[in-house]
Amino acid sequence: MWRNLLIQALYQVTVLLILNFRGEQILHLEHDTREHAVKVKNTLIFNAFVLCQVFNEFNARKPDEINVFRGVHKNCLLSF
Repeated sequence: MWRNLLIQALYQVTVLLILNFRGEQILHLEHDTREHAVKVKNTLIFNAFVLCQVFNEFNARKPDEINVFRGVHKNCLLSF
């Protein structure tokens, strides 16, 4: 379990730091106004964080299995 926690934490920190420091270049926002570029970048960072948490929810279901989606439709918390 510690292995999965560390890997997930490193993954999220890496993604969020890259987006924080290089997000404007990745999104080609250098020519926009500073205020608009910061708002778009911060929105992207928030959405990436939420998607990382959803990804983590699936991975935390069965930490020792390769196929984390097996039986997902039988889980009452994840059923829609």
